[in-house]
Amino acid sequence: MPDLRVLAAEHGFSVVTARSALPSLSSGAGPTIAFAEDLDAESSLPYLADREPGAQSLADFVAAGIRVLNNPQGFFFMIEGGKIDWASHDNDSLRMLGEMKDFDAAIRVALGFLQAHWNETLVVVTADHETGGLSVQDQPFAGRLDWSKTGHSAAKVPVYAQGVGQELFLGIYENTGIFARLKALLDASLAEDP
Repeated sequence: MPDLRVLAAEHGFSVVTARSALPSLSSGAGPTIAFAEDLDAESSLPYLADREPGAQSLADFVAAGIRVLNNPQGFFFMIEGGKIDWASHDNDSLRMLGEMKDFDAAIRVALGFLQAHWNETLVVVTADHETGGLSVQDQPFAGRLDWSKTGHSAAKVPVYAQGVGQELFLGIYENTGIFARLKALLDASLAEDP
């Protein structure tokens, strides 16, 4: 399998692999692909539960991505907390909760940008599916997590939206409805600014 770093460089991307370079990335960087300095066996960020203190997090990459993409024409940025799914496939509560915490920190970075750009920004948070059939059993002083499967379930997933157009994301709809709502907002924005 070809090395993604080599392919990216061959196609004109700036390739960032050093932890020290990530904070200095900005909108003048041009096409950029950034890799974590410390990767696990699957070439991804290690689980939060397995990371060394101070290691790079999803929030670090979200902050860098916002700095690189932010421009007067606007941008679309999709972020995935994919290891939530991986830990849920393994019914690994500790790692799943750590990944939820890591994803929450990344969302907070996006919401910080939203607060500074309220009239032109929308943040949507959802999942493509539920994994593991997770339920919380009430206990006297704490809940207990129970898993019913290792695969995906048909459970409904929530959609949270804040910012311009947030009202479009209320209610219950098929997951393809998210695309339709985002497209409607984009089409309306393009019509206002020919």
